[in-house]
Amino acid sequence: MESRRDRTGGGQLVKVEDIAEMLGVSAKTVYGWVYEGTIPFVKPTRGTLRFRVRDIEAWLEQRTHRPHE
Repeated sequence: MESRRDRTGGGQLVKVEDIAEMLGVSAKTVYGWVYEGTIPFVKPTRGTLRFRVRDIEAWLEQRTHRPHE
């Protein structure tokens, strides 16, 4: 997946399918997260969903559980 991230850059908007591939889930799961307000997304036009890779990476970082040190 690293090459995909390199091609899109952190601020470029990518599609639902790209985020699903990046996260290893189905597009249906991503749509569910959008509906629930769980995942950050952008609506550049009516009926269009896009995601910034850097926003998704930050979202993942917030959800990462680390063992206590």
